[in-house]
Amino acid sequence: MPNGNSGRTYAMSNPATQLQRGLAQFVQVLKHQGLEVFEQQRPWPERTVTYFLLGKAGRRTNIVLTDSFLSDLPSTVSYHPSLDQYARAVAGRVQFGSPELFFCESGHAVLIELMWPIEIGQPMRFNRAWLPVNVTEVRTDQIARCAIEVELGVFAPAPFDTVQFVANRIRRSVDQGRITFVERGVRQEQYQNLPFDGPNALGEVGASSAGSRTQDFLAGKAFILGFQLDGMLKQVWAADPWDADYLRASVKDLLIAAAVLRARGLVAQGSTPEAIIAADKLVSDGWPTADGSPFVSIDQRNARVSELPSKEKFNEDLRTVLDSKGDVALVLVDLDHFKQVNDTLGHIAGDGCLQRAVDAIVKVVRRKGTLYRWGGDEFAVLLRDFSTEEALATAERVRIEIESSESGGALAVTASIGVVATDRFAGSTSESLLHSADEAMYRSKKSGRNRVTAWPLES
Repeated sequence: MPNGNSGRTYAMSNPATQLQRGLAQFVQVLKHQGLEVFEQQRPWPERTVTYFLLGKAGRRTNIVLTDSFLSDLPSTVSYHPSLDQYARAVAGRVQFGSPELFFCESGHAVLIELMWPIEIGQPMRFNRAWLPVNVTEVRTDQIARCAIEVELGVFAPAPFDTVQFVANRIRRSVDQGRITFVERGVRQEQYQNLPFDGPNALGEVGASSAGSRTQDFLAGKAFILGFQLDGMLKQVWAADPWDADYLRASVKDLLIAAAVLRARGLVAQGSTPEAIIAADKLVSDGWPTADGSPFVSIDQRNARVSELPSKEKFNEDLRTVLDSKGDVALVLVDLDHFKQVNDTLGHIAGDGCLQRAVDAIVKVVRRKGTLYRWGGDEFAVLLRDFSTEEALATAERVRIEIESSESGGALAVTASIGVVATDRFAGSTSESLLHSADEAMYRSKKSGRNRVTAWPLES
């Protein structure tokens, strides 16, 4: 991400030597944080700037620094804390996902890609210029071309601070509804301009004076980024300094909020004390979506087999979801060896086996979706706003829970499960989805039972 344009200090030694010292210091600080520089080039001959592509593996971001800033870097002590914080923030964001992926208080997940260099060709006023930004709403894959005013000149902030400012200014604009997203492929003739309002122009309430706000933010981040986007139980970073600035809080406030959420059972600690995972309680109880609508359906705890919604109700609910253009996943569950329970132990034992299987499924699904009686020893689960990967993770947990519940008593009862979701199924209809889920379940049954298969079968 940003462009530096500062002449606060002027080196008296050879300019080329000073530039090389600045380049070396920048790269060294990045390496100290475990970041790799994949590209370092001067792509615009008419401009004295250097472009850097940095990060780890496939998780990368970019920044453009001017020769004047790099030359000043070694001798300008005030730049060093800014560079250190930038490197730590990017390293942390790389460890827990894309450095350009941000969660907003409004529930949106956005990718913020800064387009370098700063457009100084546009009309400038008061040492300010426009920085183009591409913003993608990840869940809908809609985009917005924006431009935000940034400061230039001697008294401008260090470019590393500009990155943080721009990212959080975009987030606040998303929260305010000031950015209009359009379908990918729709041509936007002009940038949506976001004027420079100053850091406190929106009058946000400090998180330290409203602890529940910080907790809500982290819980939403764990649910949306860690569950809805990347799959079941992926960890997110609780101590992101850019999040702290966005909330007008401190990293300590974020860590305290994370500790409270852990105590409430909504999140669990990840691989480090600064990482959190959406716990089953948070996933099961649901979390508001970006439009404020409930993510989950009904609570079916303690439901009897005879009380489950019917196959006809399932078909009706599925058509309703598809008519609303919402994403959905289907999970069909067929109990293995159930007939042996009935034939060997009798119908009363068979009824108990079915109830224990239902209890096992509900223990996993809870309020994430709705369980239906498909018929006989078959059940269906409707999971709204689930991707194939998320449904697969849920189905695998269902399979394990049924197997470990010993539903058949002395007889081993397991489950063959089929999964299909609209994210991998173009032109979905209720009939085509049901047929595909049934085919996937049949494949599980014929491939040895006690397994999960997803559509398309080749995958």
